[in-house]
Amino acid sequence: MNLLNQDEKKMIIENLELFKKHSPDANIQLINILIREAKLLPVSKECLTCIYWRGMCEKYNATPPQEVQKVGCVSYQYEDLPF
Repeated sequence: MNLLNQDEKKMIIENLELFKKHSPDANIQLINILIREAKLLPVSKECLTCIYWRGMCEKYNATPPQEVQKVGCVSYQYEDLPF
């Protein structure tokens, strides 16, 4: 399963909000459900989107192997998480 990165998830939610605002004939209840579900979508926790990533992991002062960079680690943090 391919996960969204945080920017893709944010774009989906923003576009649904815009559609709801500018489409008077839209089914608002359905759009609200889609927005709620989009907020629950899992995001990719790859190292490149982590707050500690600066070309290497600043938390551990090391460069993780490529296979770890693709999935991240237990210390993964993103500054824009909505929860």
